[in-house]
Amino acid sequence: MMNTHNNNQSYPAGMVGYFMTEDQLRELAERSAARAVELFAGSVPPAPAKEPEDEWGSRQEAADVIRCSLPTLHGLISSGLVQTTKVGRRTICNLSDLRRKLETGEVSKYRKPSKYVK
Repeated sequence: MMNTHNNNQSYPAGMVGYFMTEDQLRELAERSAARAVELFAGSVPPAPAKEPEDEWGSRQEAADVIRCSLPTLHGLISSGLVQTTKVGRRTICNLSDLRRKLETGEVSKYRKPSKYVK
């Protein structure tokens, strides 16, 4: 049994609809996407600027950044000037924070860390 649609086109039983070629479907999708962009472009706030992830490295890498020895780095860590964390047995240092502190002069291998700085 064939169903008829208002445009006098015959469809197999149980199927009512409109058949499209692949090109027609692609064009419809492109037009729909363009219209959606037009409608929602002004209503969506811009994404906030993402801060870069902190870079972490070993104590030796931190000492290389400052160009100091491990005992000097240990003094800076003990004074709280260099941020560290433990991962298992390893102590890793925040290299991004260390580079920022070097640029501002807060950390220097020539400046003795104060025992009272925390």
